[in-house]
Amino acid sequence: MRIKQEIVLGIGGVRALEALRIEPTVWHMNEGHAAFMVLEALGQLQEISDRRFFGRDHSDANRIEGWGKVTVVRDMASLVSNDSDARARELFGTWRDNVDKFDTGDATAEHNVAEAITRLRSQVVTELKALN
Repeated sequence: MRIKQEIVLGIGGVRALEALRIEPTVWHMNEGHAAFMVLEALGQLQEISDRRFFGRDHSDANRIEGWGKVTVVRDMASLVSNDSDARARELFGTWRDNVDKFDTGDATAEHNVAEAITRLRSQVVTELKALN
């Protein structure tokens, strides 16, 4: 039951606020809510990354949206665990070092970001399993 509640609050809450176009500056949550929020944001970051690299969306809006998501992930992962925080900081650095290379079609840059997203996603899922 707890996991279902965490999903509703962690993912559903984020989606509800996005649908209402509300951009909170402060979030209140526990590690379960944060874990699902991080997973949701990681999925969105992967979509942004894919659009930027494969869809060739090199717009400023795409760049800003990507930086917004990677920053939310970095900040929220610290609420999940120290290991998730370390992986999120790694992702942030990988994004910083590689996102501009997407514009030139650098497949290694896209791979580096995708791998960092996957490593953090795996860490967060491991943390969620420990909550149950």
